[in-house]
Amino acid sequence: MNALDTLDNLVDQAKADAEPKPEAQEVPAATFSIAPDLVAATPMPAAADPDLSVEQHKRLDLLHEYEELSAPARTERNAAIDGFDADWRERWMKLQGDVEDARAKRAESLTAEGVAAHLHDSVLAKETAALVEDFEARKDAAARDMDKTMPRPARWVDFLGEKAQDNPGDPVLESLLEEARKAPDPGIEGFGGVPPKAVTLADLVHSIDQDGQIHYKRGLRTVIHDRGSRLDVQRNDDRDIGAALKISAQKFDLKKGLMLTGDLAFKVKAAEIAGRLGYPLQNSEPEVLMAWKKGRDLNPQLKRAVVPSVERGITGDLAVARPIAERTGPVQLRADPLTIEQADKLGVTPNGDGVVVMPAERVLAAGAAFRETQNAALRVLAQADLRKPDGGVDLGKLKELAPNLTRDGALTELARDVVIVRDDRVIRTREALGPELAPVIGVAYRTAGERARENEEVAASIARAHEAERAQGQAAEQDADAKSLRVRNVDEELEAVAAKKEGREVKDEKREIKSEEVALPGPAVFRSGRTGKTMDMGQGIGL
Repeated sequence: MNALDTLDNLVDQAKADAEPKPEAQEVPAATFSIAPDLVAATPMPAAADPDLSVEQHKRLDLLHEYEELSAPARTERNAAIDGFDADWRERWMKLQGDVEDARAKRAESLTAEGVAAHLHDSVLAKETAALVEDFEARKDAAARDMDKTMPRPARWVDFLGEKAQDNPGDPVLESLLEEARKAPDPGIEGFGGVPPKAVTLADLVHSIDQDGQIHYKRGLRTVIHDRGSRLDVQRNDDRDIGAALKISAQKFDLKKGLMLTGDLAFKVKAAEIAGRLGYPLQNSEPEVLMAWKKGRDLNPQLKRAVVPSVERGITGDLAVARPIAERTGPVQLRADPLTIEQADKLGVTPNGDGVVVMPAERVLAAGAAFRETQNAALRVLAQADLRKPDGGVDLGKLKELAPNLTRDGALTELARDVVIVRDDRVIRTREALGPELAPVIGVAYRTAGERARENEEVAASIARAHEAERAQGQAAEQDADAKSLRVRNVDEELEAVAAKKEGREVKDEKREIKSEEVALPGPAVFRSGRTGKTMDMGQGIGL
């Protein structure tokens, strides 16, 4: 085929493509079947899904009916919320520019006032926090006003309740009602009576002392001390804690979370407030995490209304997040009072009530040793008294079971760390026991410090028993001596009475007899028969 023939073919093909063509009829695709002789089954529609039971079909029908009923109001409400969020996102972006301008101007004024440069960030953190707080308060107030004017879709639980009245005793409706009552829809319920966001920074005034520390006052009372790497809150008050948290959110890296320190009561309250503010935490204590979750649930927002689910599934309250083991930096461990008392010698740092901080590397090494050590060796360490270099345990037996835990007649640092990590697990496990299990098996979960104190009490009890037995023996001996003396005195008195009756002279002498007195033979005496004189002849051995 030459080039001209090719060109003619291309022209003919173009003309054919330009002509109108009849609509092509769809040809069903061939269905592959492992049994060619059998006719392939046509797929059933979703409504006739053989995997769904009659009850599940009825549940889906009720959901579709509710969706059609609530769709107009739900669509209008969600559109309004989307517009509100878009508007305040723009305002937030503008606020960032306002914050930068305000920080620059404030930094210039701080320099003019002679404030040290290293304090600027701390002062500006409070200034920034106040601007953000004002923005959040205005947004919250606007959201609440808007929530009052927006339409509310019919609640799923109310819809089911009306259906149940029309069909009393229907098991499907009763089942759906039970599920709906346990799954409230925040997108419809709104703010639910939760109070507006508190303004806590507007009346705070700062001052800088001679040591370069910043103090915040509310009126005449100092409520917060800025120590540079930490903000100390003077009172366990919601407003003061909220203010300190907001300043901390601007001062520290919020993405890494804030670390709460101090007694458990403060940490629990601060965690709940942090949850309401949406601030992440680094703490790993179960009580603190539960308080944070509670606070997060008390932070209502405008949320889009969604269609409830009636699908097959499993749900429940989310468990408290288990902390991921830190591989670097400090790790908080629950500790026995004995460990806290010996913190300096053990290389750990007390951090609040019943908590110590240990470097993550040591925690990981102790955890690995804990897993690899025989149970017999762990039982020996469970009795260790960390106040003593050798732990007061049988080091010979421990060396046979775990040579890496002893050195030069003392416990190694790794062994002491294993005891501390074990105590942390014991305390957490014991606290997690339910009230019905605690009296039964709680006694099995004891820290090394508790066992050391118990051994001291047992030893003291034995010593007291020995002392009481010795004192009782001495008292018995004294009673026997006194009785013997009384008997001898009575004998002498009887002898004197008898002698008097017989006309014999008895010298009125009484000699005290002591139990420890040793009788010695008297000296030899010679009496002369002629003169009646006596002469001491002495006593001894001689020439």
